[in-house]
Amino acid sequence: MYGKIRYDLTKEEIVKRVSYWDLWSYYIPNCELKKRFLSPLRIEKVPSASLFIAYDGTILLKDHALGTFTIWSFLQRKYNLTYQEVLLTINNDFNLGLSSKKFVKPTMNFYGIPQKIKTHKDSPTSKISIKKREWNNYDKDYWNQYCLSLEFITKRNVIPLQNFWVNDILVYWYNPYNPSYCYEFKKDKKRKIYSPYAKNYKFCTNAGNDIWQGEEFLPWIGDILIINKSYKDVLVLESLGYNSVAPQSESHIFDEIKINTYKKRFEKIYLLYDNDETGKKYSKLNCDKHDLIPIFVPIESNCKDISDYIKLKKEKETILLLKNLIK
Repeated sequence: MYGKIRYDLTKEEIVKRVSYWDLWSYYIPNCELKKRFLSPLRIEKVPSASLFIAYDGTILLKDHALGTFTIWSFLQRKYNLTYQEVLLTINNDFNLGLSSKKFVKPTMNFYGIPQKIKTHKDSPTSKISIKKREWNNYDKDYWNQYCLSLEFITKRNVIPLQNFWVNDILVYWYNPYNPSYCYEFKKDKKRKIYSPYAKNYKFCTNAGNDIWQGEEFLPWIGDILIINKSYKDVLVLESLGYNSVAPQSESHIFDEIKINTYKKRFEKIYLLYDNDETGKKYSKLNCDKHDLIPIFVPIESNCKDISDYIKLKKEKETILLLKNLIK
């Protein structure tokens, strides 16, 4: 009997689909080969860490004080994970489908296209090319569920797609029942593809953890900033008059420099993550580390996030909910 080929979750299967450079540049944004940077494993003032290519073609991290690390041992130490948990994290972060077991939520889609080594800071991990199309009534119906007008989201760099390519390979063509939209981070020249009805691959991105969704639309100063987990949630909150940003991944541990910059610009910072197990876990980790204020959509509403809430309860009740949460 014929069926799907079964792959085991091993480091060998992972590197067949994701290059070592893609792994390092995802977990250490803006890193470069053979150029020193501040160690991500400890506090230091003078950069002493660097990446180099080993004799067998792998890429290793050299920390002046702690020694040499593979990507696997680096993630074990940085996030206090077991080796198996590291494999599960990478499998889910890159949506590789090598295991049905979930450790954290998938954060992006990697199409399994191997990458050459890149040594320049401005070289993207993957190239995403797009062909735009015109908005239509299918798009209007989808975004109106969240009380978002096409005029508003267009101003927030949301683009309807006819096609998109990853590293010059066509991977999507338009279907009204399976639309895809592009979020463009114009300042950083990166993109994120959102396919809301896709069963397996809802997201594809070449944006690293250093790029925060919605950041370019923030005022320089303000009373309140709400951090959440997705750009759609950012759009909903902005449409209701709230300043909002989102990291690329709900499982991302925030950089101290980034949060301190926001603290200088906004009087109060709230963290509005999903009210499920993963959302609560990473909300606590980030709130405890950075002294942020955690808020959640009530579980009894049967909604996990603010987008679900406004879809079910509509705009007036969502405005009232946010006032009560922030109060």
